[in-house]
Amino acid sequence: MPASDHHVPVPALQPGQVHLWQGTVGCGALADLDSSVLSPSEQARMASIANTDARALYAASHVALRHVLAAYDGRPARNLRFRTAEGGKPGLVDGHGLSFNLSHSGQMLLIAVADDCELGVDIEQQRGGHRSEAVARRFFAPEEYTALATCPAHLRSDYFTQIWALKEAYIKATGQGLAQPLQGFAVQCLEHHAELLRCDIGRPNDWTLVTWTPTPGYKAALAAQRPALEVHHFDLAEAGIPSPGGSLFRKPHSGRP
Repeated sequence: MPASDHHVPVPALQPGQVHLWQGTVGCGALADLDSSVLSPSEQARMASIANTDARALYAASHVALRHVLAAYDGRPARNLRFRTAEGGKPGLVDGHGLSFNLSHSGQMLLIAVADDCELGVDIEQQRGGHRSEAVARRFFAPEEYTALATCPAHLRSDYFTQIWALKEAYIKATGQGLAQPLQGFAVQCLEHHAELLRCDIGRPNDWTLVTWTPTPGYKAALAAQRPALEVHHFDLAEAGIPSPGGSLFRKPHSGRP
């Protein structure tokens, strides 16, 4: 069996569940990566990325996505075909209701999988600087900017990054992309809880928002158009995508964020 068709067992995906797969990309990931599972368009996109780290992250993320989806779908990773909706949201052709979303930042990647549930995920590497307040003033909803402005100074960078991840996850879930005004909806992030304060698609109570810190220096968020969710976290191989014949996954664990 070719390495790219290596079968990876995953837990059964039950209704009302979201499975989150998290991984990192090592410095040698691109050299060790079997990218033969990627489509010609993915290969062309990968080749067009000039920055080596960004190219490795793109390749690792999309190879991982194919292997993860293949494990749930049952088809070989190389045989999966993707479609793009009008707003830019990707979907799986003949996916039989399987929903997914991918995000990557810095050296981390995140994949969410669910059954018949509109969802979006975002992972953000924290960056310092004085532009956060200006960005928030321009793009955050008034409620979000007020919460940021009243946040203790030493927590402001964390809070900004988490709100940004929440907003990105929600936009990705709706599938509207950049056509959706960032001030047209508002999110709130409390110590152990995140929620949608107002929205332009459905009602806030129709949505579940989840936030967590996958590793120091990163913030992540999930948005799903379902009032209640059971979230399970799993880890991809520690060094990113392995060389041919290697195992794609470490032993998973589950739990709530």
